[in-house]
Amino acid sequence: MLNPQGIWLAPLANFAVIAPPTLLAFFIARRWRPEVALSTAVGVAAFLAFLEPLLVLQGRLHIAAINLVAAGAAVQVALLTKSRPWQMRRWIGWGAMALSAIAAIGGLGFNGMRAWRERGTIARLPAASPEAPNVLLLVLDTVRALSLSAYGYNRSTSPVLARLAARGVRFDRAVATAPWTLPTHATLFTGRYPHELSTGWSVPLDATFPTLAERLTTLGYVTAGFAANLRYCSYEFGVDRGFAYYRDYDVSVTEMWRSSALSRAVAMWFTRRRNGYNAPGRLFADRMNARLLDWIDDDAVRPKNRPFFAFVNYYDAHGPYAPPAPYDTAFGGKEPPTRDPGSRDFTNAEVSGLIDAYDGSIAYLDWQLGELFAALERRGLLENTIVIVTSDHGEEFNEHGQMNHGNTLYFPSLHVPLIFAGRGIPRGVGVMQPVTLRDVPATVLDLVGAPAEAALPGASLAEQWANLADSLGAYRDTPSPVFGEVDFARNLPASIPVSQGSLKSVVTTGHHYILSADGAEELYDVVRDPWERRNVLAKDSLQLIVEKARTLVRQAQQRDTRRRQDLPASSR
Repeated sequence: MLNPQGIWLAPLANFAVIAPPTLLAFFIARRWRPEVALSTAVGVAAFLAFLEPLLVLQGRLHIAAINLVAAGAAVQVALLTKSRPWQMRRWIGWGAMALSAIAAIGGLGFNGMRAWRERGTIARLPAASPEAPNVLLLVLDTVRALSLSAYGYNRSTSPVLARLAARGVRFDRAVATAPWTLPTHATLFTGRYPHELSTGWSVPLDATFPTLAERLTTLGYVTAGFAANLRYCSYEFGVDRGFAYYRDYDVSVTEMWRSSALSRAVAMWFTRRRNGYNAPGRLFADRMNARLLDWIDDDAVRPKNRPFFAFVNYYDAHGPYAPPAPYDTAFGGKEPPTRDPGSRDFTNAEVSGLIDAYDGSIAYLDWQLGELFAALERRGLLENTIVIVTSDHGEEFNEHGQMNHGNTLYFPSLHVPLIFAGRGIPRGVGVMQPVTLRDVPATVLDLVGAPAEAALPGASLAEQWANLADSLGAYRDTPSPVFGEVDFARNLPASIPVSQGSLKSVVTTGHHYILSADGAEELYDVVRDPWERRNVLAKDSLQLIVEKARTLVRQAQQRDTRRRQDLPASSR
């Protein structure tokens, strides 16, 4: 995670951390032993300066060893200062000026080049159809459909989404293509399944296939993306490709504290001392809404005479589940035992508390969506905007012995919301047929009237809401297979399924088939049993479905372009 703004934010953060103890050491030493005041202050500053890059090794090197190395180097600098004070003063002065110049030039150069590139992209856009609608794609990171009141959950977590669904189309069984962020976002932008793409635990989306933003650009759309997930939705992982304007890392005081290892360690220490969970720089939904609306209101980057395609990734429901008050205790009524769903064993009380906190996070996000829709309506934009709300994956709370996500292919990890509303969308329609997020980009291009040469893979989901007789009948398969997949991940406990190898699944004829790396098979009736509590693989009456599922999964395995074993990341 490398914020390009760090070239000037990191020096400011380090100065804020290093300057106070350095000055304190200088004045204390000058009071008691003036002859060592300079060398003492320089030693303290040198210790912190050496500590900053060494902290990157934390986890590979013991913290005591890191401090020992930094202290040893600082002692040598302090001795050099004591023996050559005037030379050291000169070196420190020249060094400070050089670093300041590098930071200033780097910051101005990066932001200037980015602004020049963004305006150039807009200037080169072709003419757009005067009837073209705006498109707003909202991805609620880590929100599972099973925890939404808009999908029948018994807690009022999503009244805003329920109202949105009432004026549009709600897909009752939308399935993400993966149980973690990067491959599902890559699918949403390319119309390709994860097994067709480059994406892996440490491998970004490459430029092999065109993206939805690129296709809409050729139609004259001005495009923008805003990402709160700084792990897998940042520019490093390729999801920004095709957007004229893309903002992931923020420019703020909290982001400044996150921009260097030293300042981040200090900020996290203070956070833990206050029993807090949110790391510095975390972007909440109110900030994401402000970023989007600021872009919409800026004539220089969003010409009013053009349709727009905007994508927003919200991170509020991702662990740790720590929304602002009053949503932090909206459902449990008190502070839960923990808000961190990291992979470990949890007591029943901890799991219950985590669910309360997760539900509160969703409720806060839902409220912020209502604020966004109201702001768009005040600007007169909502009527001509196609709004799409979905998620990249769900979350698990020990329903199958696992917590978090990215570990299994069970429905709590794959079953996500999918709602279309706005111009050209029928009102109050529910589609029960299982569908895949792979078809979202093809649907967008269909709804905006894109020509055939701009097509992306997949089938338009408009066919599903136009043919409700099939949707409410025998659960016939959609043209696009409803796949789910997750890659093998190293260095995880043996109890986590992905540590044993890659998993693949498919939903066919209303049943979810899962194939594990060891050849173990499971089959669940996701219509009658959405929590997948009963494995019906052995039922004789379902063997034709099992054989069909096996064939589909085998075909996906044969088309897998990756065939590698990527290292897992520390967080998904």
